Amino acid sequence: MENRDTEPRVRHIRLPVKEDTEERPRRWSSKKSEIIPERDYTEGVNKISESSFKLKGKKINIFKIKLTGKPTSTKIDDIFKWFKAEPTAYLSPQEILLRSSSDDFNKKAVKLKKKARILIRTFVEEVTILKSKDKMSEKLSDIILHGENYLDKLKLIIVLVPGFDEGEIQDLLGQISSLISESSHLEILDLENGILLSSVNVEEARSLVKKPYVFQISEDVEMQPSEAVKPFKTPPDVIPPKEDDPLVCVIDTGADPKTLGNALIECLHEDYFVDGIDTHGHGTQVSSVVIWGQDMFSEKDQVTGKCRVISYKFNRNGPISLLYRAVDNAFKKFSPYVRIFNLSANIYNPKEKFDELTAILDRKIQRKNAILVNSVGNILEHNIEKIVASQKYPEYLLLFSILPPADGNNIVAVGSYAMKPSKNMAKEFEISPYSPLGKGNSTHKESQKPDILVRGGNYEFENGKIMKLPELGVPVIGLNREFSRKFGTSFAAPLAASLLAQLCSFYPDISNSETLRALLVSASELLNTGSEFTFQLKDEENLFFSKNHLTYYAEGILPARIEYIQTIRKFRYMYNQVNFFVPGEAKNVRIITVHSDDLPVSKLGFLGSILKVDVYRPERLKKLSQNDAEIWRLNRNTPINFADFPATQGTWNVRLTIESPDLSRSLTNTLMVRYGLVIRMNLQEKRTTLLHSIRETVISRMDTF
Repeated sequence: MENRDTEPRVRHIRLPVKEDTEERPRRWSSKKSEIIPERDYTEGVNKISESSFKLKGKKINIFKIKLTGKPTSTKIDDIFKWFKAEPTAYLSPQEILLRSSSDDFNKKAVKLKKKARILIRTFVEEVTILKSKDKMSEKLSDIILHGENYLDKLKLIIVLVPGFDEGEIQDLLGQISSLISESSHLEILDLENGILLSSVNVEEARSLVKKPYVFQISEDVEMQPSEAVKPFKTPPDVIPPKEDDPLVCVIDTGADPKTLGNALIECLHEDYFVDGIDTHGHGTQVSSVVIWGQDMFSEKDQVTGKCRVISYKFNRNGPISLLYRAVDNAFKKFSPYVRIFNLSANIYNPKEKFDELTAILDRKIQRKNAILVNSVGNILEHNIEKIVASQKYPEYLLLFSILPPADGNNIVAVGSYAMKPSKNMAKEFEISPYSPLGKGNSTHKESQKPDILVRGGNYEFENGKIMKLPELGVPVIGLNREFSRKFGTSFAAPLAASLLAQLCSFYPDISNSETLRALLVSASELLNTGSEFTFQLKDEENLFFSKNHLTYYAEGILPARIEYIQTIRKFRYMYNQVNFFVPGEAKNVRIITVHSDDLPVSKLGFLGSILKVDVYRPERLKKLSQNDAEIWRLNRNTPINFADFPATQGTWNVRLTIESPDLSRSLTNTLMVRYGLVIRMNLQEKRTTLLHSIRETVISRMDTF
């Protein structure tokens, strides 16, 4: 992107981060002692003992404990030690899956049946196995557990309990193979994470789901309905991107080299295709939005390239396993030199259990420090036509959940708003009638999804039918350079991907993917969806320049490590501090954080860690609370957190610490959190001071910190 750093626009300002430690006294509980309950663990213990299995010559037990009350992190560690077990997965902050040797468990089983020690009776409500019905959806459970006359083969994705190494997974693969007939099929989808593909009859599936080492089973159904591609008119004149413009990997139906020209750097594919050429059109259309970005929406006769594309072809209308495999392979091939990936495909079967697959993808993305941009899916036309009789627009949007894998913590879920108004659906800037807002069954209630809304299409509704008027669609370029207007969040996601890639190029000093995500939402406006806030990007230039505002950003990696210093009887915590100056021209201060971890407690929309943000204002270094904020969404177990405060001139500071109240102390001490922090100050409309002068003032004040 060209450097247009001229009045009235200025670049965003990077803030230095100060690393330090502090001591806090140990908090002694003043709570009165309670009567220790008598608990009967016998039934659960017997089931666990019966479910033991051999692994590389040793007998193993996998079992679930359900915590109650509020045990401290030290107490949770003590519970693990008492069982002589290691945590393998957190089903929730209260339900933890443990692994131990059968010898160790059998010794504890005797004590559990008689009278367990006080620690266990106080904080462990239940000890049992993971039930078969909890490993799959209700629909699949009915087929496998009760479908005696079900004759068809079941195509299943099997996820093993986390924590097995590759040698142990190979051993379990042999055990599973012995349970199925020669006419059935079994293969490895992901050896490292214990994900298998199988085609088995219902009796074999019933045997598999009862095994304690099986964590989750889902049906490998088709991802989504196919879409027709229709031309509209000739495209605008296109100027290709430059050789040094940023790269985006588009995971889709391939690409048309004739249409994309020099903007297409590579055209690769999954092994079941002979080449990466697009014969459908969807992948080329998505790539066109990535390449020409915001210019595609400008209605100009000429559009200028912003990004280059690596196309990775897969069957987006095939079974779910193909999506997982394609994303995994694309990251392995390209993540060393590509930071932004676009996936405009979703799983249109929200009743199936895919949360563990999404969580595994999520952790892979976090470790790569990359960004996967994903459409939130679409509400199908016939569903809208059916529901509008009882639920009007926009209320019905909350009844349809965003679709996997967009519900991942480290996946940027992109919805859309209407660029142009229709007569009886969305007005300009209102949410597209097909862009869902609801949360999935496995998504935490506080999840901040979708991450962002960008420009998109609109529908008309006449005589009980959805009408797709071309002028209300998203402009795209498809096969043979055919220009058309499309509808769906498939074409919103690539705009967000293009903008993030441009942001990478414009601010090359940014290391953390979380900082890029924080800048993306900071340039947006808050939109109340009825149940939660989301972010709506109306002016893309706010991403790169400040116009009527100032934007600061900072980033870091912060450990949650806690040390107890015996000599002073205090705990020592690590923290990061960021100081910034608020000028007199500021109206409000918005603080946005995005953070990530890859802990086993992290579920969809819910992290094992909290990036605790303490904000201090000039007068007497007052610590701000929720009562001081106009909007407060800080200090939650969610990736995105934010707050709005009225501005007061002077030096402010933000102190960042990591908390993990639901984790054991040993797990907390291994925790590293990566974060991005953005501070945006909207300025008064009527001011005599030039924006450049305000910027110079705040930078000069920063030198005195």
